Amino acid sequence: MDLSEKLYRALVAPWRTRARARARALPSDGVALADLGARPRILAALVAGEALKVAASEDPGGHGGDTLYVPERIAGLGSTDLARDAYRYRIAYAVTSRALRLSLDVAPTDPLEADLATLLAVRATERRLLAEWPGAAELRERLHRALLDRRPRPRTIRSAADHLEALARMLLGEASSVEAPFATPASLDWLERAMAAAPPDAAAVTEASAALWAELRGIASRGRGVFAPVVLWGRLIPAGDGQDADAASAETHAPALNPRERTIQLDRAVRSRRVVRREREDKPLHHWFEKIDTVEDYGGEKATPEEADDVADLEDALRELDLATVIRTTEAPRSLVRADMQVDPGSVFVSEEADAGGGAPLRYPEWDWRAKAYRADWCTVHEAREAPGDPAANIREARRIVREERARIEAIRAQATRVLFRRRARNRQWEGPEFDLDAVVERHADLRAGHTPPERLYVAARRRPREIAILVLLDASWSTDAYVEGRRVLDVEIASILILAAAFEGLIEEEVAVASFRSRTRSDCRFGVIKAFDEPWRRVHETAPGLGAEGYTRIGPAIRHGVEILARTRARDKLLLLVSDGKPTDYDRYEGRYGVEDVAKAVREARARGIVPHGLAIEKSAKHHLARMLGSGHYAILPHTGELARAMAEVFVRFAAG
Repeated sequence: MDLSEKLYRALVAPWRTRARARARALPSDGVALADLGARPRILAALVAGEALKVAASEDPGGHGGDTLYVPERIAGLGSTDLARDAYRYRIAYAVTSRALRLSLDVAPTDPLEADLATLLAVRATERRLLAEWPGAAELRERLHRALLDRRPRPRTIRSAADHLEALARMLLGEASSVEAPFATPASLDWLERAMAAAPPDAAAVTEASAALWAELRGIASRGRGVFAPVVLWGRLIPAGDGQDADAASAETHAPALNPRERTIQLDRAVRSRRVVRREREDKPLHHWFEKIDTVEDYGGEKATPEEADDVADLEDALRELDLATVIRTTEAPRSLVRADMQVDPGSVFVSEEADAGGGAPLRYPEWDWRAKAYRADWCTVHEAREAPGDPAANIREARRIVREERARIEAIRAQATRVLFRRRARNRQWEGPEFDLDAVVERHADLRAGHTPPERLYVAARRRPREIAILVLLDASWSTDAYVEGRRVLDVEIASILILAAAFEGLIEEEVAVASFRSRTRSDCRFGVIKAFDEPWRRVHETAPGLGAEGYTRIGPAIRHGVEILARTRARDKLLLLVSDGKPTDYDRYEGRYGVEDVAKAVREARARGIVPHGLAIEKSAKHHLARMLGSGHYAILPHTGELARAMAEVFVRFAAG
């Protein structure tokens, strides 16, 4: 580090850090969404009559799928009480707008056009809101007055933003906006017609907005101006296809890094877009005698970036960089920058073609809970052998784990042996150490009656093996790249299945199959076979240690394909054991209630075919979606990583013993 960098870090960097902290500080009359705890979510559920998510947004927000996007903070109304009231009204307004299905067909190129559509939808939304919740009228009036007092009134009505501000003030209750000076007759006529529009549904909003926007572009001056969306109404966004639009935070969709690696959190949201990877054009070679480290926005080029020893070293540069978009790629990250991410529901592109990487494509339906119907042949599953990598290295790693876990393996094996080989008394046998008293009494009665007496008069203890088949589904998505108690979740899964392989060798072996699953949208769901039925546990030693985390967690197709595999076996009793965090997630908005309902439907399909699904999840606390998906008593939460092997063994033994 040269002298200039040392001076910068010693003098300038601390000042900039304090400046950013001051900028992020909450005003005295402000309230942050995070400070309200679970109250916004509870209020949304009460108003909507169903569970909804409430997520913070740095832009005006809106609603998409099962998620209400509300401001991260509300301030500037004069008091914290009014700010809390604004949150209450905003949530009730968003729920009502969602119930009316008010949304945009596509995201307009100019945000002012979306603001116009939002303003046109206000009257219909508030009319419905006040009809269902008359008590909100007084709250609405107080908030409208507070907003009118603090919003800057336009002195002229010339730009498009001026027209929108005048329309917003009229909707807030100020009738004098139409008399603003320097407003042309065309502008006044436009405002009156916009105020009278009140379109009742999404189609009418789109039609009225398109017509009024085209007219506004003709009468407004060239200057754009600035329009601040009204905090009570937010901004309409595209509706998408009815799935959950909360396409994800970095913690859900990005692989977690080793705790030793540093991450930074950006203070602003970024939006997602998809680009086709392209080669970077060759550039002439330059040599600069003064070396400067820089960062730049990635545009999808094929290039080899430098690896930073510590991403925190680039924190200042990253904060200044205009990270306007996020690029979807299949490459693993070297470092992690956390930022809130918003995905327009209508903007997600799903290619119908996917690189299968081996395995014939298999089509499965997906359940759309809103339509209460299946999407036929919606998901494509590719089944293939899990790539072993270096089998010799995998076997060495497996042996190391078995040596370290020898005590636990012996304990599991001893318990399994006691239960599986426990002899049960069986009546009416040909021979045995004791008489069956019921059979003896029956024989005596038959003899007195002149009937042929039974000859099976003994009680014997015998073991009758059950005809079972157990399929273990291991989550190998990026969610298993997270760390719990200092251990990577995927490593815990691998160690646990190796412990079971050693403990159940010769006891339960050919009755068990093991597979991994991951996905990259509905068109590319991977099902990796680690150990097939009728194969020895040795296959797990050769393959499992080389398992890597990648992709997303589309659980529904994995369960449906697993059910098909179990259905082909001749076993009488069949178990599907799911080892996952249980949170359905995929890039194409397979999450939230949509994902949960699809998994719940797949579980019901399995039970209807005589297959018992059971789930295990390494989580610090209980998750309500697990009960919804798997049903009460059919899943277990494991707060500690060391419990997974024991829990899997208990499920195995309990099921095998009947």
